[in-house]
Amino acid sequence: MRSGTVGRVLVRDYASGDLAQERFAAKDRQRLAENFYVRGDGTRAYYFTASSIRTLFSDQEMLLEELAVHERAITNRGKGVTMDRRWVQASFASAQVTGWGVADVTRHVDQMGLADIARHGVRCYLV
Repeated sequence: MRSGTVGRVLVRDYASGDLAQERFAAKDRQRLAENFYVRGDGTRAYYFTASSIRTLFSDQEMLLEELAVHERAITNRGKGVTMDRRWVQASFASAQVTGWGVADVTRHVDQMGLADIARHGVRCYLV
């Protein structure tokens, strides 16, 4: 967001402790910094903690509306492997915005079709 503008940022990304991070941790040469790794193709992956994402946005004077770390055990029945996945989901707003958080937007998307959402001026980015 540009400085001085009004808006909201919805974030959903990897959380610290995710299975992919555990795999990176075994390969020290792929670690760039704490919770920051490089994949084999050269792309970067950062694994957020709740406090790191809160700090990142509060340093930019964004207000925290919602913050949750989600965990799910996913089972690959073919291989008989259970994978622990984790992600962080948050909603931040500029100081002038109040009201809707992630749950409100999600509920609104579920109740309306995408065409209806566009007609009402709600911008929804699925990440």
